Amino acid sequence: MKLFISCVLALAAATSAAAQTPAPKPGTGVAVIRFNEAVLMTADGQKAKQAIDNELKPLLEDFKKKQGEIEGLQKKLQDSSVSDAERASLNRQIEDAQRSIQRIDEDASRKYAEAQEKYLPGIVGLVNKVIDAYAKEMGLAVVFDVQTQPNNIVFASDVSDITTEVVRRTDIEAAKSPPKAAAPDAPPATPKPPAPKPPTSTTPAPKPGAPAPPAPKTP
Repeated sequence: MKLFISCVLALAAATSAAAQTPAPKPGTGVAVIRFNEAVLMTADGQKAKQAIDNELKPLLEDFKKKQGEIEGLQKKLQDSSVSDAERASLNRQIEDAQRSIQRIDEDASRKYAEAQEKYLPGIVGLVNKVIDAYAKEMGLAVVFDVQTQPNNIVFASDVSDITTEVVRRTDIEAAKSPPKAAAPDAPPATPKPPAPKPPTSTTPAPKPGAPAPPAPKTP
């Protein structure tokens, strides 16, 4: 009974102490950030951008090549000496090149999205983490992204822009635990050659029941 009363008194004291502890004041400040720019301004973001550009480079070169072909064909069309048959052929070539450009553009859009998913999620997550910590430290209630919400923000002072500070803090956090390098692709496994079979004897086995040769006589 005494133990029960002691537990009740201790619980009441703890509840009273918790009630007397003031709750943290909610933030009241407001800041803005250029989020996409912040991600790409970090050291890891610049590396990711270079990796994405490298993956898209072949498609970009193909796009420029097709554009040059179209410009050359269009110049030929301007020649008044071109026959009707040649003009029709040139128009068909231009249409083929334009369809190729359309396919290249679609492939580039798909590959760009895949590359973003490959290189950026870790950096985006770290930037979000830094923004959250910074907002709590500075007592910010709201942080607006001026790049994705430009129409909802009428005015924002340069003082309220925390992009540069978030980039600085993100690089510091990234240096504490640098991302692991991607493991190189393993070479395809080569099939093992079959184990050699034991050689088979060509000497015929002795027939069962054959008498043993006589032992040599001693002189």
